[in-house]
Amino acid sequence: MFNFEQFGLWQRGDQPYGQLTHSQEQAHSGGFAAKLSYDFPATDQDFVVFRQVVPLAAQPNMIGAWVYGDGSGHFLNAWIMDARDEIWSVHLGKTAGAGWRQMTGTIDPNRPWPSGHVSGEENGAIDYPIKFYALVLDRPGSGPQAGSIYIDDVSVWRGEAVAQATPTAGAAVPPLAATATTTAAAPPSSGEIGHIVFTVQLGGSYYLFSTDPSWDHMVQIGLTDWAHSTCQVGSTASTIEGTVINLSGVRKCSITDRIDECASPDDVYKVVTSGHERGHSVALVRASDGAVIHGYYDGRLNEPMGIQWSPDSQRFLFTVGRTVNTARVDSAGYQQVVPEIDDRWPPQYIPGGSLIFYLKPVGAEGASDVYVVAPDGSNARNVTNAPSAHKMCPRWRP
Repeated sequence: MFNFEQFGLWQRGDQPYGQLTHSQEQAHSGGFAAKLSYDFPATDQDFVVFRQVVPLAAQPNMIGAWVYGDGSGHFLNAWIMDARDEIWSVHLGKTAGAGWRQMTGTIDPNRPWPSGHVSGEENGAIDYPIKFYALVLDRPGSGPQAGSIYIDDVSVWRGEAVAQATPTAGAAVPPLAATATTTAAAPPSSGEIGHIVFTVQLGGSYYLFSTDPSWDHMVQIGLTDWAHSTCQVGSTASTIEGTVINLSGVRKCSITDRIDECASPDDVYKVVTSGHERGHSVALVRASDGAVIHGYYDGRLNEPMGIQWSPDSQRFLFTVGRTVNTARVDSAGYQQVVPEIDDRWPPQYIPGGSLIFYLKPVGAEGASDVYVVAPDGSNARNVTNAPSAHKMCPRWRP
């Protein structure tokens, strides 16, 4: 919603006790943030309001901001306006010490102080669509009267309400909404981590989530950063809080515009891809003597997706455009098994080879869900069902 690369027009309210300016002194992401400088009087008017009205799509019930605090302990709030012009405050937390921390709050007009009704007809309900209305810094009767904080990456989403009445700085974002489309899978136990672990980007923040071939939705593990996400090469991912998750490697052989070989797990076969002016040719050879067994394909391949062998060495995957195709060692030709993937991450066989998991574009632009499908292309199934979440880099947890 606000990443402050473009600052926009912010209007200060009636209390002239601060400034909101475009700053490069601190930034959580990108090159800019908002610097909120305050100079409060010793009265009960020790707060300052900065207004910029922005319509919010869908029905968000959570709001968060990354804040570089000054240790003052002042309240940071967001004001929301609903379709009936009622304005209420959403408390995000107290400004803590130096260092970027995410502060979050639940969009709910019935939350106790320092959330609650500000103006308009009070009916105790959220009348969607709603608008972001203002950022507010409020001195709770104590703490320094002058100072500065920095605010970046303000965002809204649909999730589970935070249980505590007063959210605190650094509180983890609750799970994004996941609307299940099937009822076949039982919900996982609280805290359970499925076998497919992936990264979700929300604004400038990253979170680890998981799902499982037997589930129909995703479950949050915790806040992470890019360096410890599933998108990094390595055998683990981890949360900021210290939860470490073991991960299998991403199995694929490279495809270039030259000649490349990809050995089967049992070392009996090799897939040979040869680049030429029209694209690539794909053939199967016997590893022991290099004899050609089958020729499968001639044309343009999606090189970054590579070649993936099944664990039993009986079939392999290759990608043409955004279609995933499989070929068998016991027959010539190939068949399409996935009509469209998010080709920022290669499809993968699960151990044993009974399923393939992959990302499929859905919902909002740039968003994808995690799917599983049988090796012959049958029974494709969505195992996350959260089209608004920007998922990346699914990995298998052994």
